[in-house]
Amino acid sequence: MYKRQAEDLSVPGIRNHLNDIYKEKEFLSFEHVSPPLAGTEYKAIDQANSIPQFSRLSMYSIPFCEELREKSKIPLGFCLRPFADYVPQSEVPIKVPQIKIQEGEVVPRCRRCRAYLNPAMQHNGRNMICNICGFASPVPEAYASTVNFQGVRDDYHLRPELHTGVVDYIVPKEYNLNENEDLSPLHRVFLIDLTHASYRNKLVETVCSAIRMAIYREDGSSNLPPGTLISIMGFDNNLHFYKLSPELQQTTVSIVTDLEDPFVPFNDGLFVDPVESYNTIDLTLTTVEQNARYLTPEPALGSALTAAGLLLKELGGGQVVAFLSTLPSFGPGASLPRNNNNNKLDADFVKETLTPASKYYKNLATEFVKNNVGLNLFVASNSNVDLINLGTLAVNTGGTVKEWLPFNVERDDITLIYELKKVIQYVAGYQSQLKVRCSHGLQVNKYYGPFATVNGDSAPNIPIVSGDTSIVCDFIYDSKLDTKKDVHFQAALLYTTSEGVRKVRVINNILSVTQRISDVFDFSDQDTIVKILIKRAIEKISTANLVALKSSLMMQCSEIMAAYKYYIARHNAMPTQLVLPQSLRP
Repeated sequence: MYKRQAEDLSVPGIRNHLNDIYKEKEFLSFEHVSPPLAGTEYKAIDQANSIPQFSRLSMYSIPFCEELREKSKIPLGFCLRPFADYVPQSEVPIKVPQIKIQEGEVVPRCRRCRAYLNPAMQHNGRNMICNICGFASPVPEAYASTVNFQGVRDDYHLRPELHTGVVDYIVPKEYNLNENEDLSPLHRVFLIDLTHASYRNKLVETVCSAIRMAIYREDGSSNLPPGTLISIMGFDNNLHFYKLSPELQQTTVSIVTDLEDPFVPFNDGLFVDPVESYNTIDLTLTTVEQNARYLTPEPALGSALTAAGLLLKELGGGQVVAFLSTLPSFGPGASLPRNNNNNKLDADFVKETLTPASKYYKNLATEFVKNNVGLNLFVASNSNVDLINLGTLAVNTGGTVKEWLPFNVERDDITLIYELKKVIQYVAGYQSQLKVRCSHGLQVNKYYGPFATVNGDSAPNIPIVSGDTSIVCDFIYDSKLDTKKDVHFQAALLYTTSEGVRKVRVINNILSVTQRISDVFDFSDQDTIVKILIKRAIEKISTANLVALKSSLMMQCSEIMAAYKYYIARHNAMPTQLVLPQSLRP
């Protein structure tokens, strides 16, 4: 825990004091137990236990039974940020070790629960004893090693997976979605709004400049991994497919008017290497910037997204980056303005507005997840835009929504360009599947986050993962925990990198078990607690009143404070005195 200056009890003062403390020392992931506040700048050292940048738990001393946890009123949950190494330059860089599993070799895993080899597993000769389920599995032949009298392998310091809490396993072909197909880099489709509003707001000009700066460096080389292909489409009340073959000397476009059942008018030149087709891409974007004739007011975004999904489906998935300037009110998935003209109660109108109602975008989200296609949506408009359906599509496929409402090109163009470069360059991978495992006595209750799941408790499928991807899950007890043993959590994310390499990111956490409620409060993490409570509330936003949700959140926080005062501080405090746990004060 930390000590703070008595003269400054404000929240900014406490946070600044923490920054001063961690300028001079490092956070040790095993020795220091509870992490500093999420906004603190610090360098963490991995001591065979995941550092807080990758994973944080709501408590670092786990109650041995559900009854003890219920007394504290603190949820037992896990906040995962699997790609914290994809961070802005101002943050402390993190390097994750890479373990190459050669073709024909076996990935070291438990035969019963399928947990990956990690520092907490015990070894005796040619067997490894799983720290998750306790089952003894034979060590793969390539991993065989002698052990000393303490049970430590002779290659302990040579293999990062034996002494590091977060590692990447580079896995063989049997881990691919399709063993018979080779992996490819993450391909991208850019969807540009060509309506009257887009040209009037100078959004088209800004978008074309942003695409150039996101794809290319100053010397003309590509910012994208080698082998990445891109495609450019436009949409108004029709779909515009641009041919980008490197040998072309002028812009070539095919227009599709069938919005109900869009099709691809050609294949050659639809996806190209950005370096080989540099001149054609630049010429096409210039033509798009200048083509301000015969404009239509209504964008058919729904059909454009469907067509982009079909393009990427044939390539095994990818990223759609769409730009929108006004309400997509034409074609399939058309949205209508939502006005409270029926004199509905404000609470009912807000709930209706925040509830996705379009079956078109729900079905499209299912198809995108199935085909590993993710959407990043950029909305720059001077009018109302229905973001609840489009936003749900983006969030459920691992993407984000960035909006500028109202859009002012002189003020917002630099920000839009920066956000596009970030979206393009900070993508970690695609074709992702997550599995969280925990010690006997606990099981995952539910996953919360920007992805789609099946049956609530199954492994989430996330089409695109980036440095901003954050996943929350909570746990329930199915039996009491053994206080003589630690409790273990392992998150394994199977994904394909932007360069086209199949990996598994393994994140391990080791925590103690306690019978004392004071330990639960002393080693709790307020940032994770708040995030779990908010995630749970968001799940109910379409069925509950916003005022009721707000009251429920306040009540849950009050119950945690009341539990601390009743079980721990009631003998040292006045009945009317507010008493807060040290770990939950800021």
